[in-house]
Amino acid sequence: MLKVPEARKSSEEGVDDSRLTRSDGRKATALEQGEPGPDNIHAKILKFMYTISDQFLQTLTVLFNNIYNKGEDPKDWLCSTFITIPNNTTTPTST
Repeated sequence: MLKVPEARKSSEEGVDDSRLTRSDGRKATALEQGEPGPDNIHAKILKFMYTISDQFLQTLTVLFNNIYNKGEDPKDWLCSTFITIPNNTTTPTST
């Protein structure tokens, strides 16, 4: 776990320290773009789970609030996969 700076939790510093809500979870997965991260969990899967089980959403909300309130982020959350896509600079010609 990585220690998160205390300023993250302080409303005096101008940081929003409000709790996450189930509505936040729904908004976070509203867009089904992009690829899954290193955990291979796609946003479409989370969105599907939210639609079939309000308990799933409640459990994730509690989990993320506990992590946030503790002030430590799992190291795995800092991992990402970045894939570059070459830009095709030539224009195809029609015959």
